Amino acid sequence: MQILINELTKNKELIEKSNNTIRLFHGRGKCFIGFEQVIIDFYDPYILVDCYQPIKNLKDILATVDNLFPNIQGIFYRFRKDKPIRCQSFKGDIPEKHFAIWNGLKFEIDFCSNQNVGYFLDAENIRLLIQENAKNKDVLNLFAYTCSLSVIAKSYGAKSVCNVDMNKGVLKIGQRSHAINNIESSNTSFLSYNIMRSLRGLENKGKWDLIIVDPPSFQGKSFNLNKDYETIIKNISNLAKEKCDLVLCINSPFVKSDFIINLKEKYLPNYRLSSIFYSPETFIELNKEDGVKIIHLSNSK
Repeated sequence: MQILINELTKNKELIEKSNNTIRLFHGRGKCFIGFEQVIIDFYDPYILVDCYQPIKNLKDILATVDNLFPNIQGIFYRFRKDKPIRCQSFKGDIPEKHFAIWNGLKFEIDFCSNQNVGYFLDAENIRLLIQENAKNKDVLNLFAYTCSLSVIAKSYGAKSVCNVDMNKGVLKIGQRSHAINNIESSNTSFLSYNIMRSLRGLENKGKWDLIIVDPPSFQGKSFNLNKDYETIIKNISNLAKEKCDLVLCINSPFVKSDFIINLKEKYLPNYRLSSIFYSPETFIELNKEDGVKIIHLSNSK
């Protein structure tokens, strides 16, 4: 338990520097023996504990969190293998609706969602890339999910954003996020498309000078990262303007960044590797390539 206490205490000091959300403990990074199935996230003023396998000492973990964060309003926990996933309270009432805050922007989250809460803490470097590169750009946001990157792009000067995701429900959340943040809906579209069946249709919608590809690693018959990512990269030139930036993300521990680099060499020889980013500092990984990989390619300079 001392391993957990030490890490939580260290990251507690980072809360004031965060936007109001931060990963406090990342057991899934395989650096904390005995806690590999535990992650702990802070969404001011609540803490969410996720367990990916049954944990014998769960009550001790929750009590430790409570002792270290006595002023927290709520401590909730979920077993991610449960179907459906149920969010339960150790302390306080679970809110029906809550918001993550990023640079003053609000993003709707749901602790009782049957999957993710709707906001990815490990995507911090993606958000920063969009903040830095969206100005005056026409943006294509593939696998948009709840469209948080669209909110950021529009807030930082994007001319237009086209959000594409096959899930109509998450796109509706994205529309609400734009409204909550007082972002005009003009020049922002929300397309409920199966992307792998719609690449040619997207070509008819126009061309973009910033393209974001942030897919799940696996989505039933709709998307398989190992097979379908190559198809997207192969066809991306048909979607890109003459000068374009690509933000390409991988969320699987089994696929490394060189997967994208090799596809770039094969299909996008005119693009240069601008940068590679990984998970934020509190996502401690035994191997950084096991976490999120964010590859920024550019032919605009």
